[in-house]
Order: sequence, then C-alpha cells, then structure tokens
Amino acid sequence: MDTLEVRVDNVRPQVENFYKSITKEQLQLLDIGTPDNATKVLLAELILSIVTSVTSHLLKGIVNTNVVVTEESIVLSMGTTLTQSVADVLGLKEGVQSFSSERLKILISKEVARSLDSSLTTLHSEQFTISQHVTQPNRLNTMVGHATKMLKEFAAKTRLLYSRPKEHLLLAESKHDEDMRRASNSARTETPEKSSSPGSSDSAKSKTVQDIINKEVKEIIGPLLTPVSDTDSGVVQSQSSQESSVLADNIAMAIAEGLEGFGDGSNPNIRKNR
Repeated sequence: MDTLEVRVDNVRPQVENFYKSITKEQLQLLDIGTPDNATKVLLAELILSIVTSVTSHLLKGIVNTNVVVTEESIVLSMGTTLTQSVADVLGLKEGVQSFSSERLKILISKEVARSLDSSLTTLHSEQFTISQHVTQPNRLNTMVGHATKMLKEFAAKTRLLYSRPKEHLLLAESKHDEDMRRASNSARTETPEKSSSPGSSDSAKSKTVQDIINKEVKEIIGPLLTPVSDTDSGVVQSQSSQESSVLADNIAMAIAEGLEGFGDGSNPNIRKNR
C-alpha cells in the first residue's frame, strides 16, 4: 500500500519554535525531566502544532493522489521524522530512539488520524479546511509526559556528545605525561653513574694529596730524624702525619673549588686563553 511521507520539514519548524520559546531556566528543568507548568503548556502546544502540520501535509497528499490513509499508514509515514527533527534542532546527527519517542509518535499519529477523519468531511467542497479537532486533555497529558521523557533523553545524549572531546583530551594529556615520566625514569636507570657523591670524591682527593704530602715530608725530615731516638722520632712523625692530613683536606677542597670555577668560568683567579 502506498503511503505519504511525512518529512522533517513538516515537524522541525515547530520544534525550533518550542526551543526558542523557553527560557534557560526552563530548559535546565526540562533537561532533567522536571519541567515547570509553563513548559508543560508549551510542550502541549508543540504537540498540537505538530498534529496540525502533519494533518495539513497528509490532507494535501490525499487530495492529489487519492491515497487511502489509515492510522497504521500514518505511523509508517512518520518514520523517524519526529526524533530526527529534534536531533536537527539540537545539532545531533541522529535522533534518540526509545520507548517514549515511539509511543509519542504513535499517539501523535492517532490524533492526526482523528483530525483527518474530521477534515475529510469537507474534502469535496469548494474550499476544504482542517477542522478544529479537539484533543482530549488526558490524551494530551500522556503525550506531554512522553515528550518530556524523550527530550530528557536527547539532553543526556547532547551532554555526552559535547563532553567527549574534553574527556579524550584529558586522557591524551594524561597518557602523554605518563609516557614522558616513563621515558625520564628509563633514561635515569640506563645512564651509568659517572661520578661518586661529592663527599666520597672529596675524601678520595684528600687521601691522594695526603699520600703525596707524607711521601714528600718523609723524604725531607727522614735524614733529620736519624740521630733522634725511636720514641721521639715516632712522636714527630705522628704529628707530621696529622698536620699533613689537615693540609691535604684543605688542598683537596681548594682543588675541587678551583675545578668548579674553571668549569663555569666564574673563578676570577683563572684567566681564559684568548
């Protein structure tokens, strides 16, 4: 059986007008599924305007094609037009298909069928118009309830969509930071220690200098201690060793400071070659 297609253009303008009519505060309440009374009234007006627009579109098609329209064929004609119209207004590629959106489509189709039945009575008159079909309040309230749930689902999808880029960016930054930390730790682990700690380095320098000084001192005072008794000679050598140890520490420290100054060019006593 041939059907008349209901296009997005038949529904989207009504959805756009609805979103333009509500305030930011009303939208926030609607997004969490708790619209205020004023928003519920606007939702009811939205539903009735969709019924009127779809009825008008199908009625013109019936006149031009003589297609028989039933309630079931109207549901098929609607297809995903309702949800796609909302998606277009909200900037989404696809609509949200859910129990509420499907039930709302079926209930709107029922109202369109009733409106068509009333309007077709004037089909063969010189000027036919859409009759003023009255939707019962209980049916309208049911449709408002499904519309509220459907738009809440759309709001959730919108929040998820617009939050994803930020989440991916944070994850990418976190992964990059982790990779950098791992690379840094790996470099420190694989790089061999080129020098010992400052304390052990100074101690080694001091020991080397002390050995050199002790050798030189022994060569100098050795002949002088020949006539001295062994006890006195031991005392002199012990004192000499202590003094050379202190002297060696001072010399080692001076050497270290001199090398540091040479390395960064800050030692005023060392003049660079030009």
